[in-house]
Amino acid sequence: MDNIGKIKDLIRNIGGGEETSAFFTAKVKSVEKDTCTVLVDDLELTEVRLRAVVDGEEEFLRITPKVGSMILVADLSDGEMRDLVVIKYTQVDIIELKRNKIDINITGGDKNEISIINEKTKINLKEDEINILNNQIEVNLKDNKINVHNGYSLKDAFNDLINEIKMITVPTAMGPSGIPVNNHPNFDKIRGDINGLLS
Repeated sequence: MDNIGKIKDLIRNIGGGEETSAFFTAKVKSVEKDTCTVLVDDLELTEVRLRAVVDGEEEFLRITPKVGSMILVADLSDGEMRDLVVIKYTQVDIIELKRNKIDINITGGDKNEISIINEKTKINLKEDEINILNNQIEVNLKDNKINVHNGYSLKDAFNDLINEIKMITVPTAMGPSGIPVNNHPNFDKIRGDINGLLS
């Protein structure tokens, strides 16, 4: 008996010996970008599509199952097992959406990351960090601190401002005033608070 006949018999047996079902469950053995290899009992099926059409198009939605997980496969070739596509997942490893120059990627497993990218902006969300890059401005949130910079950080700008405020002198009728030293501790406290927020 050829492989197609074996597959038909296996699927028929799963359905209780009835007519061949257009749907069956399988275990993911490996993933090859737009397709995967699956196991139905001990029978291996290759080139099971993860996308509706694998045509090289730049715009698509691809859901990649986790290796070892169970999936529901549709046979679109009336039992010939030539045109197989995944339609349901028990565990997902990656979800990718590419549309109108926007890329959205959700990655599970060890990475646990979401990235959204268009022509000018990139947003990357990790378990313990958020990065936003827009043109030349970058924002990073990590370890309960925020870093905003475009070659010159927000933290440096605040520290420079405090240094200048501490050096202010005011012209008076008696001549320039001295540097006000009695509120330096207040400005140093503000600097410490800012440095606690910004990195």
